[in-house]
Amino acid sequence: MNKFNIISDEIHVIDKEPINLHHKVKQRISNYLGFKADDLLEGTDACYFGGIVRDSIAEQDIHDADIMTLPKSANIIVERLISYGFKKTNFASIGITSIYNNHSVISEPLTFVYYDTIVQLIRPRFLDIEPEPMEKFNKLLSQVDISACGVSYSEGKIKERCKDAIQHCIDREFIVYNDHIFHHKDRIHCRIAKLENRGWENITPF
Repeated sequence: MNKFNIISDEIHVIDKEPINLHHKVKQRISNYLGFKADDLLEGTDACYFGGIVRDSIAEQDIHDADIMTLPKSANIIVERLISYGFKKTNFASIGITSIYNNHSVISEPLTFVYYDTIVQLIRPRFLDIEPEPMEKFNKLLSQVDISACGVSYSEGKIKERCKDAIQHCIDREFIVYNDHIFHHKDRIHCRIAKLENRGWENITPF
């Protein structure tokens, strides 16, 4: 069975949010990185996704920058990170490791640090040359375990990868997706608790 058959065909991608929200996210990511957010991804298929976009919309502290990228773009981004002074480390954060470990569609994250700034490259296992790589790429971004993590940013725009994800970030609330690829039964309760401790509300239907 193709390992991507379990990915839903439905994806919600929007680009109609107010311009000031797009700008706020871009500025907050740039402030965290110490350089313009768009410069790092220029000319690539990559995007910032998950917590860094969620916390930028919600106006909360950013802890790291996750970037989803295909292999060729990953090589470009690595070169740029090194030119900015980042160093590769063999230690990914506990949170990122718990989410992506044991998922056959994701390679081990590449982690780079510069003082207190952490950038982690998340690479799907399929290759750029496979049929419809961007379709698979976009579907994978919709498979987050928590709705508020279903947001991404690239090329000046926020994209919503799960239904109501942007509004959930604004309202600091979320739904848990138990049937999504990135749901990890041994870590989901910890992830929920971390958000709740930061003032988020779990509105998952029972």
